[in-house]
Amino acid sequence: MLDTFEQKSLAQQEQFASALQVQIDQATTRAEETRRQIEAQRAASMANIGAQQTSAYAVNTRDIKPEEPKVTKAIKKKKDDKQSTFKVASGSVVQRAGTGLNVGV
Repeated sequence: MLDTFEQKSLAQQEQFASALQVQIDQATTRAEETRRQIEAQRAASMANIGAQQTSAYAVNTRDIKPEEPKVTKAIKKKKDDKQSTFKVASGSVVQRAGTGLNVGV
């Protein structure tokens, strides 16, 4: 009876070990594929960055069109709208004692 238990235990352990090894092999294969994909993407990215840096410095003076000269004009002083144009002629008001126009100017 003890021999049967030992044989069954060994058989279960061997089945478990073989199933575990299959899972480990599959995980290793997936990890290797992922590593290859990451390396390929990194290489493509580095090539793209290199192309961008190269094209940024590849400009010379023949590629640049000169701008038209800028001419400055004198700035005219704006009319101050806050100043009043209301004027009172001194001869238009009757000149008597106590009369007058109080304009708060």
